[in-house]
Amino acid sequence: MQLVDTAQGATGVLVAGQPSALPPVVLVPGAEAPAVTMTAAIEAIGRSRQVFVPDPPGMPGLSAPKQPERDFWASYGSWLDTVLPALTPDPVMLVGHGLGAGIALAASREHQVTQLVLIGPLGLSPVRPSVAVRWRRWLWRVNADHQATGRLLQSLTAAGFRPDPAALAVLCVIGAHYRPPHIPHRFPEESVRRWTHRTPLTAVVGEYDPVLTGPALRALAARLPTASVRMLDGVGHLLPLEAPDRFAELLDRVTTARSAPRNDHP
Repeated sequence: MQLVDTAQGATGVLVAGQPSALPPVVLVPGAEAPAVTMTAAIEAIGRSRQVFVPDPPGMPGLSAPKQPERDFWASYGSWLDTVLPALTPDPVMLVGHGLGAGIALAASREHQVTQLVLIGPLGLSPVRPSVAVRWRRWLWRVNADHQATGRLLQSLTAAGFRPDPAALAVLCVIGAHYRPPHIPHRFPEESVRRWTHRTPLTAVVGEYDPVLTGPALRALAARLPTASVRMLDGVGHLLPLEAPDRFAELLDRVTTARSAPRNDHP
């Protein structure tokens, strides 16, 4: 593990893999699936390239516990702007999962990013989780035992998913002790324009995602007009946990030849 000092506090980063011809991956987790739940995905990505997974401060994981008191997106964007060059001076593929996708878009180091990949992105379009997700999430908050946590995961994932016991234990702790931040309804338009005008961008949503349903998908496509918006069959909202090998293969497929940093920024 690596530690990075930021204005938001210490940031814990899981690191795997070795430098290769492929750009390193910086994977920003969401609010309820921190780095320690993604060990299988980190290992899979690390077979072909180096991977860094920084937990955002104020969210579950290895970083400082305090959430931003104001300017939610600006605070997290500034945090990631500090973390990226501290991890590596090289161009990177920036990947965000869930709320981490919005954090990735809120950053402004597009000159260091060869490709931006958003997995089940939250914060960019209105979402209406299914009734089952909302009910099971409430039960999970009330009593986050293995049964309630398992049922929540069942509602967020495709049929047949069996969580890793270690990840399940972590999610039980998260349900008992963590309360997610209030997410501003409107993501800053200038951040969207900055990335969509300059960086190859891919958004991926699982076929059985109960959070990003049809209307949210259409709004997402309209918000990111230059992005390649893909539906991935056989998975739900938690791709890195459900199918870590497919996740790593997806990142390898969308890696482009644009691996040199841009020189029009300091």
